[in-house]
Amino acid sequence: MIYIIISIMLDGLLSKIIPVNILSPTLTVITLLLMYPKCKNNFFKYIFITGIIYDLLYSDILFLNLLIFILLYYIIEYLYIDILDNTLSLIYRVSIITLLYRLLSYILAIFLGSSFNLLDLYMSIINSAFINIIYGYIWYNLIKKNYLKV
Repeated sequence: MIYIIISIMLDGLLSKIIPVNILSPTLTVITLLLMYPKCKNNFFKYIFITGIIYDLLYSDILFLNLLIFILLYYIIEYLYIDILDNTLSLIYRVSIITLLYRLLSYILAIFLGSSFNLLDLYMSIINSAFINIIYGYIWYNLIKKNYLKV
């Protein structure tokens, strides 16, 4: 759980440095993705608690991220079926989760009355893809080499 707290704090720090809108940084989502293999049994509990905390801290729409995180729970489970655990699969998983988090956030925000255009969505995906892959790669290697215990 400490890694989730660190990632939530990093998301907050990045949101102060980089101008964002409802489509905020996704380091917490990437942390959850990387935690899945080590904590499958309690993963839904982590997703649920993190979604609520994320909404309370970073969202104007209560339960928006909780709903998105629950949907991502099922996608993350699916992404770990029959895929090797290596750097290339990490980049694939991080890219897919980043894209889906952004798409779900965009669709739900539009549905709930926020005004965004497709350029906002596109820029949000492009701007976060690079940092999410680097962040995911660093954490993946720290976990893989057992420097971090999940």
